Amino acid sequence: MTRRSSLPLALLLTAVALSTLVVSVMPDPGQAARRDHKGVKTEVIRGLGVPDGTYPFVAAIGLADTSGGFKRQFCGGSLIAPSYVLTAAHCVVGAKSESIAVVVGQTILGSGQGQTRTLTGISIHPGFNQRSLNNDVAVLQLNAPILDITPAARVAAGDSSFDVSGTPLTVVGWGNTVPYSLHEQKNRYPKQLHQGSISVVGNSNCANQWHRVGFKKHFSPSVLLCTSARRFGSGDSGSPLFSAVGGTYVQVSLVSGGFVGTKKKVADFGPRLSDPAIATFITGVVGA
Repeated sequence: MTRRSSLPLALLLTAVALSTLVVSVMPDPGQAARRDHKGVKTEVIRGLGVPDGTYPFVAAIGLADTSGGFKRQFCGGSLIAPSYVLTAAHCVVGAKSESIAVVVGQTILGSGQGQTRTLTGISIHPGFNQRSLNNDVAVLQLNAPILDITPAARVAAGDSSFDVSGTPLTVVGWGNTVPYSLHEQKNRYPKQLHQGSISVVGNSNCANQWHRVGFKKHFSPSVLLCTSARRFGSGDSGSPLFSAVGGTYVQVSLVSGGFVGTKKKVADFGPRLSDPAIATFITGVVGA
């Protein structure tokens, strides 16, 4: 298969100069093609299968075929408004809108469930930094609204109620189930959407964990939300982290990066959607 020049990210995109330590969790197009050929996809590390219809707002992001259909999932996302899907900036940086398709409301990839859309635009946070993964947020504009699926709610700007250490969250996605893997042969990619229970890691604890592995200058826990170690798998990037509040799913972050290569417990992380600059960016694109 020819590699996509519009998505030039490697199997494990380096977040900083410590390329063997700090990585975002997105597979490359070659890996996406190989697991498509095998008929399998991805799941959250140590996750459980999600019953059909449980989280319909979750989106699968993949390549678009010549007719605008969906193929080869490589990242996750969430419907945040009828015409908009939220994902990680590193999933789509450098991509052309016409190269990507999105399916919303699908639990088992390739099952025909959900609604497929192509894109009319990609908006990446202007402060996105590929080295530190700060502001790792992008909003995808769909070619037609999805009106019969309730979007996920977003945490309000400045809301710190989900930042307390130990706060429980749910992560869902189609990421690699094998922890610590740096090699394709150690990956395992089932098709079914999976979910995992994780918890918030406090700023000081998170910073200490990253400092102990040598990542001192670029890691900014004040703008990154840290969560349980080693739960994000390759392929989970962009997938939502959320909490159920009064029957509403409130998204507080998304899958961005983590530490791989050893069994050291170093927190995973994603952008704080409550950060005023991030919240303002999303609202400016979506309009509400």
